[in-house]
Amino acid sequence: MTLNPWTTAAAFVVVSLLWGLTNPLLKRTSASGGSGWLTPFANPLWFFAFVINQLGSVLNLWLLGDADMTVAVPVTAALTLVFTALSARALGEPTVSMQRLAIGTGLICAGIATCVAARAEP
Repeated sequence: MTLNPWTTAAAFVVVSLLWGLTNPLLKRTSASGGSGWLTPFANPLWFFAFVINQLGSVLNLWLLGDADMTVAVPVTAALTLVFTALSARALGEPTVSMQRLAIGTGLICAGIATCVAARAEP
């Protein structure tokens, strides 16, 4: 099934959002003591974040069937980085200053625009 390009772009933003919001939660909840590889599964918050993260992965794989990989992969990775930094900051984790975060986000958006513009040229 071929999706409208705007729908596809919005869906990749959703994938980035799902990954970016759950990455800090997974980090925080998996580091909360215990030993053994099954320990995180005992934490309901970790399990919830893990399931949401994996839903993002399934959506990403489904979208990659119709998407231009030279744009989709860098855009999704870059936006995931932005959403991860923002959600980590919201959770109170030590991150870079808001000024650096804003500059980095602006540079990422400029890079995304460059990727999209380069693919739009005939």
